[in-house]
Amino acid sequence: MDNVVDYIDDLLVHTKTWEEHLQVLEELFKRLKAANLVARPTKCELGATQLPSPVIFMGDFNAHNPLWGSLRTDPRGKIFEKFLSESDFLGSPTYCHPANGRIITDGSKDEACVGAACHSSSADKCCGLNAKASIFTAEAVALCMALDTVSTLRKDKFLILSDSLSMVKAVGEANRKNPRILKVLERSHEIQSGGKRIALCWVPSHVSIEGNEMADELAKIGLELEPTQLQIPASDVKPIIHTFIKENWKARWNNMTTNKLHGVQPHLGH
Repeated sequence: MDNVVDYIDDLLVHTKTWEEHLQVLEELFKRLKAANLVARPTKCELGATQLPSPVIFMGDFNAHNPLWGSLRTDPRGKIFEKFLSESDFLGSPTYCHPANGRIITDGSKDEACVGAACHSSSADKCCGLNAKASIFTAEAVALCMALDTVSTLRKDKFLILSDSLSMVKAVGEANRKNPRILKVLERSHEIQSGGKRIALCWVPSHVSIEGNEMADELAKIGLELEPTQLQIPASDVKPIIHTFIKENWKARWNNMTTNKLHGVQPHLGH
């Protein structure tokens, strides 16, 4: 749909005039209703004149411009600068993270094992985890390993890349309910209090980012290692308990052939 941009479960409507904006909104609401979808009013912002700060553009634009730290301007840089200017994105300074240390993290899980790893030019780390650990926990442990690497290096600016959007969001929102995220927040605060700067960024998995495949391979090696004694959150075990109870319930019901309702519903879970 023209003038509407979607990202995961978010929608952004952009127009040049208020009249056009109302027309696009009316058509959008019709389509949402036809698809049996709703927009929660408390999460909607109507009539905004600009995006909330900060605005982050991510992608391999292969464009040079002093706006984001380049020493020169090339044709692609001019095109992107024009887009930013026409879209009113140049009202505040742009920022280019000048990391001199980059670390990539990854977690891996199969039917029997869980692994976590981080890769950098300085060191590679991987470990095995409790088989009941979730992939979210594996990603959080990998981030803790990356922070341990940061603490041992003399560089002062670091960029940590992760392909776990949920984990990056949990850290960004300072979700202290998860003990592994709380550990990440405490470790990060401790390191940054010492003068180092750390930026955590989400990147899509299986894309051509240098070092991404190495981190993936290290996480798979972790699957073969002896699990560490790291405690896992209770939330990781809940799905296993739920499945165990459900399967036992189904088995008991299948044997209750004398129950008058058994003939109505002889098997559960179908």
